[in-house]
Amino acid sequence: MLVCGVAEGDAGVTPAAAAAEQWRALAPALAARQQMRLSYDGGRNYPRRLERALSADPPSCPAAVHIYDADAMTRVLAADFDVKRAAGHGAMDPAGQVTADAAAFAALIGSCGGRGFGDVSPNGGRHGYALWAAPLPYGEMRLVALALSRRYPSLDPSPML
Repeated sequence: MLVCGVAEGDAGVTPAAAAAEQWRALAPALAARQQMRLSYDGGRNYPRRLERALSADPPSCPAAVHIYDADAMTRVLAADFDVKRAAGHGAMDPAGQVTADAAAFAALIGSCGGRGFGDVSPNGGRHGYALWAAPLPYGEMRLVALALSRRYPSLDPSPML
């Protein structure tokens, strides 16, 4: 599962309106099963009992979507750059490491001819998403995520695992 965040909106657009617009555009593209799990504890847990159909409007609490379908295929490469992970790997400036790693990841995707998007999480982490033209199996995406986590110290591969 992948936690979907939203970035701040443009000047003159309320944060709620920006979040709603981003949710409508991105959540269906990311959700392989068109379902979401809600978190009533601020994003610490996403219990199975709180799984719901993906809504057209953003939920009132944090939500996570499945990025793999029932056949363990996905069209999404999700990169979760984490400040705590950067610190755990000895970064002198963990937030700076996250920023540098996310920028390098975006450049890598672009150099391969891909396109993606990203967001900044409330805790200073960053998320990057690249959408594949065709679904890829779990085993292949697992290897990609593990290889990227060796390249970028702040990358947590677990959303792809």
